[in-house]
Amino acid sequence: MDNIIFLRLGGKSYDITESKSKSGIWYDWVESARYHMSRLILSKGAMSWICKRLKEASENRGKTFKSWKCKDNTTNIFLTQKFNQYGRFVSEIIVKGNDRAVIAREHI
Repeated sequence: MDNIIFLRLGGKSYDITESKSKSGIWYDWVESARYHMSRLILSKGAMSWICKRLKEASENRGKTFKSWKCKDNTTNIFLTQKFNQYGRFVSEIIVKGNDRAVIAREHI
């Protein structure tokens, strides 16, 4: 049976589903919006890396700008901690081949 997490950040909703297969554990990250749907599949290692970076970003205080990069198989993951007049946030960009998806912008 798959484990599903329903996540809402700002005005966006995400479903993160953990699936087990013979080749390992994978995470299917889906954003459903009114006029489009974004979907990507991450390995257990990539998902673990994202969780560690989000935890690290949440521990930073003040007007901090920081960026991280990870390569997982054919996927490049870029996380950037930024700030604006509304507060601090993290932007996550996933690049797989020629496809690009901005997955999350969450305030921390």
